[in-house]
Amino acid sequence: MDLSHKGFGHGVYPNKVEDAMKLLQSAFIVAILTGTAPAARAQARDLEDTSMRGLPGIYVFVDKLPQDLKPDGVLDVELESQVELLLKKAGIKILERPDALSLRGKPFLYFQVRGSKLRDQAAYAILVIGSLVQRVILERDPSLTGFSRTWMISSFNSAGEQDLKRQIEASVTQVAEQFVKAYLSANQTKP
Repeated sequence: MDLSHKGFGHGVYPNKVEDAMKLLQSAFIVAILTGTAPAARAQARDLEDTSMRGLPGIYVFVDKLPQDLKPDGVLDVELESQVELLLKKAGIKILERPDALSLRGKPFLYFQVRGSKLRDQAAYAILVIGSLVQRVILERDPSLTGFSRTWMISSFNSAGEQDLKRQIEASVTQVAEQFVKAYLSANQTKP
């Protein structure tokens, strides 16, 4: 993840082999977490949702799409606008980058779209990951700080070449809707 051009720090974009491995690893992790440890996953989800409490808004950042996943000109900027519109409709304030950087924790909603063409087929495996990323402090040594995912959800799908753009947009919407649900739940006002 290279967010240095957005003012959030340094990192590297994974290459195609790393993308494919991360896609497989993420799918495996999702399968394990949702299939074999529901109680532990529910407890982790509660902690993740709590990490949203008190956020006055959110900055949205969609990572650059891999070149082979840019069907019919789908751009990360279009996906960012799609997510921002969905969040605004739900009443969540969209922050500009300088505003997010001035907040404690420097929170932002980070989307990654990864995938690969399935061998010998005209189809793609698509993984969309949405993460709330915030600056965190290591409790045992407060001088150590960094950015960490404090909430994360993913969507794993497949699509044919003709359906790739629609499926990417639908998967991003699905993940954004889950964020909205968690954000509103964590920030609801009690009567």
